[in-house]
Amino acid sequence: MDATRTATSPGYGTIQPGIGSRPDSHAGPEFADGLRAGLHELEYLPLTVVVRFGTELLPNGAPTVASRVDLYRIQVGTALPIGVGEVAEQAREMLRWGFDGWVMPEMPDEPEPLQTRQPLLPPRLFGVLSRNRFRSVEELELIPDTALRELPNMGKKGISALRRVIPARVPASHAQPTPPATPETIIGVLGEIRDLLLGIDAKLDRAFHDGEASGRPR
Repeated sequence: MDATRTATSPGYGTIQPGIGSRPDSHAGPEFADGLRAGLHELEYLPLTVVVRFGTELLPNGAPTVASRVDLYRIQVGTALPIGVGEVAEQAREMLRWGFDGWVMPEMPDEPEPLQTRQPLLPPRLFGVLSRNRFRSVEELELIPDTALRELPNMGKKGISALRRVIPARVPASHAQPTPPATPETIIGVLGEIRDLLLGIDAKLDRAFHDGEASGRPR
């Protein structure tokens, strides 16, 4: 008897890393259905996987996985797709323009290949990163450590070794820019400096008079 059965409508859905698909993993027939379900999970999970299911079912009734993209939460509202293939490219295209209130962070046109840092990384760590489909240094700069901890065989030591070679950074779009100076803000700062100097002058004046008083003969 065959180990798999035919699925009439494979469609798209989500799974968790290392767990695989379940009979209730199916979200809908379109990629947008799977992506929407994955983004909803990212509201409370650091990482999820959006998949295109295959045309067969496992003995437990769960669909097989034909293609996948890993979604990492940078912060609520910003997700970074990791992976190769049609599903991964669909996720990048839709998040680049914004989908369901989520976007992906800006990435350079020519990212630095992860292989350039391979000599600096422990071989076991580089193997973990490669198996999880990371391709660039910029991807690992952006992904929070809380999400990296979800990867199999990625413990605290692995993350520490990674951060010594590839430090984490906040996406430019998340950094809070310094507001430009205006005449009002300049006047306000100058007023605060004036008040501070007047306060110092008053304290010095009192100290001077107190010193004179204490030095007068009785």
